[in-house]
Amino acid sequence: MSDVRKKYASFEAGISAVDVNVLQFQVPGGMLSNLVSQLRQQGAMDRYYDVLDEIPRVRAELGYPPLVTPSSQIVGTQATLNVMVGER
Repeated sequence: MSDVRKKYASFEAGISAVDVNVLQFQVPGGMLSNLVSQLRQQGAMDRYYDVLDEIPRVRAELGYPPLVTPSSQIVGTQATLNVMVGER
């Protein structure tokens, strides 16, 4: 099983266990995997927790939309943009 996992590792989000921080950061699983993918593409995995910290702020500013597609992706993308650009 581990050989198969290694073979397809580049297609995974890199999250191999349940992250209890998803409750604190209000991030559903699909949103989290997209976030990881966005950060990897930008070479910015070191900003992961910065983006997680930004998500509840963005969500509050948008009036607490439900975190389901597409609104979850909008919140996650905006949080990522805020962190990467350094502006809100």
